[in-house]
Amino acid sequence: MESVYRWLRSLAGYLLFWAVLENLLPGKSYEKYVRLFAGVILILLVFQPLVNIVDLEGIAARDYEERLFSYDVGELEKELLGVEEKRTALLIENYEQAVEEDVRQMAVDAGFSVLSCDVEIEADEGADEFGSVTAVTLRIAGADGNPDDGNANLRKTLSPEAEQLRQKIHSYYRLEEGNVKIWMVEGER
Repeated sequence: MESVYRWLRSLAGYLLFWAVLENLLPGKSYEKYVRLFAGVILILLVFQPLVNIVDLEGIAARDYEERLFSYDVGELEKELLGVEEKRTALLIENYEQAVEEDVRQMAVDAGFSVLSCDVEIEADEGADEFGSVTAVTLRIAGADGNPDDGNANLRKTLSPEAEQLRQKIHSYYRLEEGNVKIWMVEGER
C-alpha cells in the first residue's frame, strides 16, 4: 500500500511541477516541444508500477546484456578468425621450409650441389589439396648446363642421376607430371 501512496505522490508532484513550468514559459513557440517531453515523462510515471510489477527493468537489462554479449562474441570470433588465418599462414610457411630442406637433402644425397629450391604448397583452405605440395623447382649445379622443366621432350637433357632425383621427388610428394622442375646450371657448384 505504501508503494501506491508513493506512486500517487510522485504523480501529484510531477503534475504540480508541470503546471508551474507551463506558466513560466516565456512564449508559445516552445510549448509543443515541452508538452511532448512532459507527456513522455508522464507516461513513464503512470506505467512505473506496471514496470515494477512485471520487472520490465530487469528484462530490459537482461536483453541489453545479451545483446552486448552477442556483440562481444562476434568481435571475439572475428579476432580468433584473424589469429587462425595468421597461424595457418605461418604453418604453411614452416611446411614449405621443411619440404625445401627435404628436397635439398634429396639432391645432396644424390650428389648434386643445390643452388636454389622453391616449393609451392596449396594454401587455399577450401581446396581439396589444402596443405599438399603442388610444385617443386630446383636449380642444381651440373656438367651439361641444360635445363629441364619436366616436359618429355627436354627430359633427355638431364643426366640419369638428375632424372632419378626428379622421379624420386615426383613420387615422394605425389605431384602431377610437370610439377617437378629441375634446372641444371653448367659450371656452378
